[in-house]
Amino acid sequence: MKKNFFLALFTVLIISCSPAIKDYTKDEKNVCEIHKVKMKKQVVLIRYGLIKPQFPESVFVKYVANANFHKLGGCIYEKGMPRQAKVYYCPVCRANHKKLEKAGYNKKLKAELSKLEKSGKNYNEKQIELDFAKKILEK
Repeated sequence: MKKNFFLALFTVLIISCSPAIKDYTKDEKNVCEIHKVKMKKQVVLIRYGLIKPQFPESVFVKYVANANFHKLGGCIYEKGMPRQAKVYYCPVCRANHKKLEKAGYNKKLKAELSKLEKSGKNYNEKQIELDFAKKILEK
């Protein structure tokens, strides 16, 4: 009996001390605007601080915008702020994100842009970013 009481008390304390999960799915569309597929819900970590983007903005917007592996929470974390968020994510955006990451997209892009810069040729950086991503994702 005592053991069950303490177990119940411990569970209540853990739940009450943990910041709530912030729900970002309320009043949001559950269809990915990029891929036109139904998104799924998941609880992810909220990351605070200055977070460096993983891909150039042009690639992010066109291919992986709704991957939502985490939620950005702002620059400063203060005690009591939520550490988890319920979000929608697009399975296609996530698959694209993983494929680009696995293929070493950023490293290969950097090498290609460096080569183009040294050659002195004119080029459109955003177009190169998108073409590189497209080539990887079509494989």
